Amino acid sequence: MANTWGYGAMTNSLNDIQNSKAIIIFGANPAVNHPVGFRHLLLAKERNNAQLIVVDPRFTRTAAKADLYAQIRPGTDIAFMYAMLNIIFKNGWENKEFINDRVYGMDEVRKEAAMWTPDIAANVTGVSADKIMQITRAYARSTPGTLLWAMGLTQHTIGSSNTRIAPILQLALGNMGQEGGGCNILRGHDNVQGATDMCCLSHTLPGYYGLSDGSWKYFASSWGVDYEWLKGRFKTKEWMNKKGFTLARWYAGVLAGKPGEDKIHNGGTNLKALVVLGNGITSIDQQAKVKEALDNLELIVIADPFVNEAVVLTDKKDDVFLLPAASQFETSGCVTATNRSAQWRSQVIEPLYESKPDQEIMFELAKRLGFYDQLTKGMLMKENNKSFKWPEDATDEFARIIKTIGFTGWTSKRLKRHQENWDKFDHISLMGYGPMKGEYYGLPWPCWTETHSGSPVLYDINRSVKEGGMGFRNRFGLVHDGVDLLAGPGSAPKDSANKGGYPEITAKNIESVLGITLTA
Repeated sequence: MANTWGYGAMTNSLNDIQNSKAIIIFGANPAVNHPVGFRHLLLAKERNNAQLIVVDPRFTRTAAKADLYAQIRPGTDIAFMYAMLNIIFKNGWENKEFINDRVYGMDEVRKEAAMWTPDIAANVTGVSADKIMQITRAYARSTPGTLLWAMGLTQHTIGSSNTRIAPILQLALGNMGQEGGGCNILRGHDNVQGATDMCCLSHTLPGYYGLSDGSWKYFASSWGVDYEWLKGRFKTKEWMNKKGFTLARWYAGVLAGKPGEDKIHNGGTNLKALVVLGNGITSIDQQAKVKEALDNLELIVIADPFVNEAVVLTDKKDDVFLLPAASQFETSGCVTATNRSAQWRSQVIEPLYESKPDQEIMFELAKRLGFYDQLTKGMLMKENNKSFKWPEDATDEFARIIKTIGFTGWTSKRLKRHQENWDKFDHISLMGYGPMKGEYYGLPWPCWTETHSGSPVLYDINRSVKEGGMGFRNRFGLVHDGVDLLAGPGSAPKDSANKGGYPEITAKNIESVLGITLTA
């Protein structure tokens, strides 16, 4: 659902929260950090008399609007949610049909939850047993309920475990795949979701493709470059298949090998140069190490509309360059919102003074490093393309390539049309009307084809796939400990030929799973 750093898309949307009967927030303060989105929570209170529940160590401005507030001890979210599950199972408030048809392993969760009585949890969390009971009753008895979280839940040494237990709570109550339900992770900065989807991470290729040889060969072909040339960009072949180190620990790439420092995989050398485009590399923990790393680099290049804190923090006097980059108002293109939808932005003014947009800085760097033609070739692979148009052809390139999460329908033409007709979409369901009928605003991924509606709610079986519905494919084996891992009958999307769960489709099983016969 999300990894330690909270990189997970919303299963629903901020707008859809207006359909919620209960809203529970762990470690997020949307009243301050997502003020426009927070309006949807307040409207849910007005529209549905939705219960707003906030669990946070601080009494925040969001907590000030809550019907119920729990001042939890930091780092005890798992105990709190297990106590909620204890109460839910004890009172029979779980969604038995949903668990039977669509969940595996809940019996093991039930055993663990039995040990977390409200009294025991109260001792760990600092929240009284009565308050835990009150919150659980309010949330479990008011469905559909949505669960929101942000960095307050994820930025822990046990962040991955936190983001496992939260979806388990939603699965127990059958809140997944429902309007007004779901796990809704509030992304931080503008286009964080798009950056994640496009592989600004250390362990995937764009679209969450893995680092296997097959993935690299697919991208080589899709980019129109020779696989052997691509392989030659690495020190040795093995580095193609290794994960990098995370942005949050970039300093380890400079300091590795020093006493007390983490070891990193980096081709046998420490980082000597750092080029940063529009990123706050100082906005992480370990500021002393960040400064030490900056001071020990041979070259620092910061591309930013403003003076980035990194160039202020370092004591380095030479070979520090600040390149004036254009702002979002001086460029155009699409960004991806926290609910997986795309928004096209048009350029307002030309770049001021000597500032340049990000792509021009990257193109100039690629020319001097000798791989500009390879970098841009994918945009020339459209029919009859002699030259590329930025950013339209870049957008169409990833629509052509990214199949995993369904970018195929995200053509620049469609996204521009949504921008031009933004007033013709319902502000709660996101469904279009008039000329936009049959499409959800921003075409939330997966958007499987150039005529697909987009998918506003993940795992929703009440819609057909054509209308944005979705089943759950099994990628983790079909049987475990003698138990069938496929979802039960009736758990497939509306109008589906397959009435239950299904395995991941491969070249070998596609005909039998889909009940079709392929041509040669």
